[in-house]
Amino acid sequence: MSLYAISGIARSAASRCGRTSPQPCVKVGGVHRAAGRSDTTHVMQDLSITETRSATPNKLTFRALRWVPTYGMEVVATLGSRNRKRRMFGGTVLNVRESSSGQLRVFDAECVDWTWSLDNGPSVYGHYTGTYDAIARQLMSEYAPLDFTVQQVESGLPTVTGGITFTGVKLSKALQRLEKRARGAGINVTQFIDYNKDLYFRVTANPFRTSPRTITGSLDTLKSFQVLRV
Repeated sequence: MSLYAISGIARSAASRCGRTSPQPCVKVGGVHRAAGRSDTTHVMQDLSITETRSATPNKLTFRALRWVPTYGMEVVATLGSRNRKRRMFGGTVLNVRESSSGQLRVFDAECVDWTWSLDNGPSVYGHYTGTYDAIARQLMSEYAPLDFTVQQVESGLPTVTGGITFTGVKLSKALQRLEKRARGAGINVTQFIDYNKDLYFRVTANPFRTSPRTITGSLDTLKSFQVLRV
């Protein structure tokens, strides 16, 4: 598991020679929030992203000053530009805790990625036959919210021998079971919901995961960085 404290990770305007600006851009509830600035009415501080390699949804946390995040708000984070297609996070606000002091209202928010949204619908029942990719697409079509897509489901995967039965499990668990079934059959499938609400279900190289390198103090753009390994 890795923790990325992305607020203020480098000097502003460090984008010469094609470098992406290190300034995080975060939209909460459809409104762009100012990360780390104290001279605005929608201040966001202590922004961090926690990613795991397990089935546990990734998380984003932040502290809100002078505005109130609420349960269910959509959260999208990018780096360098609010219009950048590649996202650092996409999900919803799950928990909000007020920790105000005096007249200053402060709210600590915990957000989870889109995987959590899969389980808001009905449970999965039924016996499914066909290829692994066909079953993944069918599950998403029948149980996922309408704005989720399946563009990263790899075609031409083998057939599920004997089919697979689901009895009252949530969609994320059904997809995890399908992945586990494939791996048990020697098919090295990886599945997750990416930050654009698209199902990744493939045996090919994963284009969304990062390839981290050692960070040292010699980097000229480094201001502060935190890593938590558990």
